[in-house]
Amino acid sequence: MKPDEAAAASEVMCECYRRIGEKRGYNDEQIAYLVGERGAKKTVEKESKNQTYLVACEGEKVVGVAAVNGNEVAKLFVTPDRHRQGIGSGLFHAAEDVVKRNGYDEMIVGVMFEDAVGFYEKLGMTRFGTKLPDGGVFRGFEVKLLRKKL
Repeated sequence: MKPDEAAAASEVMCECYRRIGEKRGYNDEQIAYLVGERGAKKTVEKESKNQTYLVACEGEKVVGVAAVNGNEVAKLFVTPDRHRQGIGSGLFHAAEDVVKRNGYDEMIVGVMFEDAVGFYEKLGMTRFGTKLPDGGVFRGFEVKLLRKKL
């Protein structure tokens, strides 16, 4: 991701967070946290200093974003109107290459949204456990953990 793409990456993430929040019945506080903090341009800019952010573009328009932190795919979002067009798979494979270049032989992802589990399983990931967030607005939500040997 180029520095001038942070705002567009943020927009993609916030659009996805809103859609997920509505679909999953999240309350206003949870959606506000996702859109106001997790998806904020400021957060993307800050995290991109420690994580590798990848973007998928159609022409000049950012339509997908992924973030890699060590061997973890920390984020992977595609604009909802571009789902099922191979963009997410492309971002996943690009993230996989980053993980390999970083010297890891396994990649992991934590998924709160059950719909995403099937996507990752189709790409060769397998479930290996769950965890619960320690606190915050998503306390008690189960995070499914998946991994893939590289």
